[in-house]
Amino acid sequence: MKKNILKIAAFSLIISGFAVAPIMAGEKEDSANSNATVSFKAPDVTDPVKPVDPTDPTKPLDPVDPGDGHETGSKGPITIDYVPHLAFGEVEIDGTTKVVDATSVKPYVQVSDRSATGKGWTLSAKMGDFVTGKGTADEHTLKGTKIYLENGQVQSSDPEITAAPTGTSKITLVGGGTDTVTVMDAAKNQGMGTWIMKWLKDDSGKTNSKVKLEVNTKDARAKAYQAEINWTLGQQP
Repeated sequence: MKKNILKIAAFSLIISGFAVAPIMAGEKEDSANSNATVSFKAPDVTDPVKPVDPTDPTKPLDPVDPGDGHETGSKGPITIDYVPHLAFGEVEIDGTTKVVDATSVKPYVQVSDRSATGKGWTLSAKMGDFVTGKGTADEHTLKGTKIYLENGQVQSSDPEITAAPTGTSKITLVGGGTDTVTVMDAAKNQGMGTWIMKWLKDDSGKTNSKVKLEVNTKDARAKAYQAEINWTLGQQP
């Protein structure tokens, strides 16, 4: 296209009475290289990342219901922003081992990677014992309890981010605090930004079948028990 334009220009000049130097076939071209540069800095991590709505992670969670979970307020390059509270209602003591669905309708955990390194990270969890009357003469511990979290969904607060971490499809938390299990895992160049893993109740059910408690009622007391779940987020080396 460039040579055609040059020939047309030469012809128009000739008929106007001007002499034009001919373009020689096979004439050598010249080329040179230049640079374009840009540098980036890591984002400001002095403020915590606010929880997002698990039903639509592009929107903030408003309001934050303390019965569902709580905002951690963590600050830094990689943070756990929100952790769930898991409730299972009342269980009848009949001397058998029972598996009951959670009454929590939208439990989820939220993490953010603002390190701008692309190293990846791992979110893990472990559960302590279910205890009642802790620190009192009536303290009692349930043995052999387990919590199952199944068919969780991983989502980003930014739908354009596709390098997603991998969520564990079947998670078993064993009472006693000795077994740590992986919840989400981000390999190199994955999991940057804000991510949630959620176990939301299906619309058809009254309870949440994605989160279950296994408990032996034989040793239970007619009291309220509580177990602590510890969530840990570590960056890959």
